[in-house]
Amino acid sequence: MSIKILFGLGNIGDEYLQTRHNAGVIVLKNLAQIRGVEFAKNKFCNAEIAKIMSASHSIILAFCQGYMNNSGVGVKKVLSFFKFAPNEVGVIYDDITLPVGRVKISQGGSSGGHNGINDIMQKIGNDFARIRIGIGSKQHKAMALSDHVLGKLSAEDIEAFKAFDICSCVDMLVSEGIAKTQNTFNRTDT
Repeated sequence: MSIKILFGLGNIGDEYLQTRHNAGVIVLKNLAQIRGVEFAKNKFCNAEIAKIMSASHSIILAFCQGYMNNSGVGVKKVLSFFKFAPNEVGVIYDDITLPVGRVKISQGGSSGGHNGINDIMQKIGNDFARIRIGIGSKQHKAMALSDHVLGKLSAEDIEAFKAFDICSCVDMLVSEGIAKTQNTFNRTDT
């Protein structure tokens, strides 16, 4: 597997910018900022696109102009435009089962109840790399999950996302593959 495009999942609209569900977009934008590139709207695939070099490979960064629950529609459209296969895709997204800022790299498996991942799986299959960003679990069991994931991030949460070394993670994923990246970034002592 060789990653050629990396998606950050989230919802469009100013009201969603700093919400937990937009963790994927936040981390993707942080990667672009660190690498000194800016996103530009691509009208042909209805996505914000940037390009970076990672481990001597050109990688496209993308976030679709839609809503989380329809992520697969946007991802499929972008893949069709750039002519990439599902196994060339990486997806960054929020995960309520991980503590805030903790990261888990994987490939395949279930959606874990994540509607955006479920929609992507329905549209392009399951052969893509995943970078799951912990947003923590609900504060109260009675709280609606939607209230939690659409809740605003604290300054500490955003700092935890920025502390994750996304550049090294992507470089390793591109140059050394999923297994080594998992061994390095899935450890609890990192």
